[in-house]
Amino acid sequence: MGITLTPTTIITGLVMAIALGMFIWFFVGMQMNLVRGNAALRWMKDGIKLLSEKTSLRWLGSSVVQLGMTDPRPPFKHIDILVMLEPRDVAVMWLASRRGGRRDALILRGNLRRPACCEFDVLDPSSWSGKDALKHHTPAEWARQTRDGLLFAAEGEAAVEVAQQILPLAQKMGGRLVRLSARSTVPHLEIHLLAPWNGSVDGKDSLAIYRQIGEMLLLKP
Repeated sequence: MGITLTPTTIITGLVMAIALGMFIWFFVGMQMNLVRGNAALRWMKDGIKLLSEKTSLRWLGSSVVQLGMTDPRPPFKHIDILVMLEPRDVAVMWLASRRGGRRDALILRGNLRRPACCEFDVLDPSSWSGKDALKHHTPAEWARQTRDGLLFAAEGEAAVEVAQQILPLAQKMGGRLVRLSARSTVPHLEIHLLAPWNGSVDGKDSLAIYRQIGEMLLLKP
């Protein structure tokens, strides 16, 4: 005996198909992020020891890995490292975030033993990180200028000079640099890189540069 197709059975079938599709998408997206997150952790493994002996690790959902260092080596007092992955497990969120420029990224936020010597932002204004900084974190009164596709915003000329000295180092950390920020308030040093674990720069070398940049920000310009 065949199944009679009524509006109710058609709608029920469509709902079940959509639900199954969403479940498969969620599972595949979650697995993809687990692979990427673990790759990032392997990349950082040796470099983390340069920053701290003790590190806490936790997954925040399937899109964020957080590493916390409450007693890091000088010049830092506290460090948070975030592996920010695209929300691949939720189709609508993934599509919306990609339209906004979000990509897999490494975010390093460090509190120094004392405030940074100056304040500035170097941003890729087309990136998700750059857009967020300009909207919420970069003071409107700071002078701004664009160089080689990056936006420089700083409290004064001395801060611009420090940013210019540090930028080449930050660009050697791997991936594409989309944000380099220094502040007198915490976090004093923030750097955003697009998936540096996929590049040719070793994680140990990258985090050694981050520590070097922190030391530079404690020096007077």
